[in-house]
Amino acid sequence: MRRTYPVAVLVAAALGSVSLPCGSQVDTAARTSTGNPAPGPQSLGARPASLWVWVQSGPVSFHTDRLGGFAGARLLASGVRWHHTLHQSGRFVIATIPDLIIVSALNRINERHTLWFWDSRQSDSVLRQIRIQDGHAYGVGTLPLAIRGALDESKPLGAFVDLSAGLQYFFRAIPDDRATRLNAQLMASAGLRSTIGQKLEGELAYRLLHISNGGTATANPGLNFHQIAIGVGFRPRKR
Repeated sequence: MRRTYPVAVLVAAALGSVSLPCGSQVDTAARTSTGNPAPGPQSLGARPASLWVWVQSGPVSFHTDRLGGFAGARLLASGVRWHHTLHQSGRFVIATIPDLIIVSALNRINERHTLWFWDSRQSDSVLRQIRIQDGHAYGVGTLPLAIRGALDESKPLGAFVDLSAGLQYFFRAIPDDRATRLNAQLMASAGLRSTIGQKLEGELAYRLLHISNGGTATANPGLNFHQIAIGVGFRPRKR
């Protein structure tokens, strides 16, 4: 019994000397892993949603053999747009950019005027209608089907291309009274976007715009425009 007691004390001391360093090593490793986590792959943050206001105008409408079109009209339009990122892969981004509302003003379109003319054969005045190209029309619309492909949205300057489709309602038939008030609107555009401060962005774009009733009326002259658009966007929250 006396011999076993010193042996037991030596064995216990040896085990204690081994277990203490191991425990300290485990604690040190745990503290190291907790305080300084190992770097891993980081995903790129999606660009926050933003609200845009834009205005566009350009040269007079043009005619093409393929698309037709009433030549000579002018368009001034403004709208409110919502921008929301759908997918981001590296530098490339796909976003939805629906125009919530568009307000448009057309001028130099066909309009009928009723005038009195003197008829020398009857020695009297007669009432006649003539068609002149100085009419005006105002409309509202929306472009809910809108997609954007962009590069470097996380950078201060980036490029994009857009495709949009929707409807436009004018308060008179356009571009003349043989057409319709409700028309389809198709638009393709390309441009540059730039960051302005912490929450503002700006963009400059070229837009090719087509408006027509798709053959749903007696006449479908349609309208084709080259437009230059300037927009300002606001991000409700930071990146």
